[in-house]
Amino acid sequence: LQADFGGVNISATNPSKKAIGVIVISNDKTTGKLLPVEQFYTEAETINFSVRGFDTLKRDFGVYVTDRWGNISDTLYKSINPIFETLVPKTRFSEYRLASDSPLGATSLGWNTTRLWDNNTNDPGWHTEAGFGKPLQLCTFDMGVLAKLSRYKLWERGEAYGNDYSYNHGNPKTWTLWGSSKTAPVDTNLPNTSAKGTVVGDWVNLGNFTCPPPPSGNAPGQTTPADLAAVKAGFEFNIGIDAPKVRFIRLAVNSTWGNADFAHVMELSFWGNTN
Repeated sequence: LQADFGGVNISATNPSKKAIGVIVISNDKTTGKLLPVEQFYTEAETINFSVRGFDTLKRDFGVYVTDRWGNISDTLYKSINPIFETLVPKTRFSEYRLASDSPLGATSLGWNTTRLWDNNTNDPGWHTEAGFGKPLQLCTFDMGVLAKLSRYKLWERGEAYGNDYSYNHGNPKTWTLWGSSKTAPVDTNLPNTSAKGTVVGDWVNLGNFTCPPPPSGNAPGQTTPADLAAVKAGFEFNIGIDAPKVRFIRLAVNSTWGNADFAHVMELSFWGNTN
């Protein structure tokens, strides 16, 4: 248990990869009793998740583990001050185009980089041009404020114009977020793969991310209503608490669900501490 933005972060190991539930408890607003605030079920060997939505006042958290037979572990308790978190205002965002950024596609239809922060999760968005054969699909922008980022949300393309693009086409499957705190960061050729924390010129790797698979488990083109709902809701990702403050962001898409040589994203939102 450790303090995180807006709440608490829980990390643990599950060496046997058994199906378990990690139950997080905290003070109820009305009764003050410790009640469940999150129930996280997993079979993963490495467990790491955050529970958010709290103010910065100190509060008690607890965590225990249960299994399918109803066995319950001892409870680990800790008093924690959640770290301040707010939505980074998009009113200050602006494109910061660099020479190595990917050529834009479908601009005549209104697709451009600034669509990533227009508060519209439907078409049009950011779309790169096909046919250039580059391993990374890149765009760069300025948030207009230095921020210690905690998490972000990315919306991929779903249904549009009678077509279903979910988990297909140019929707990102794997990508890296790069950030810079410089006042005028210089362009550089980013590596196709790198570890979190890698520094290349003025840019630092804030994390490597993978889009969650469709809830149905179906192949692209066989999406279900649950799959479409997941895409429409957007995908949220944590940024490590050890990441530095940044002002500029580079989105580098490594692969897409459709194995395309272009990429498209509808919207991005960031949270963190801008103080």
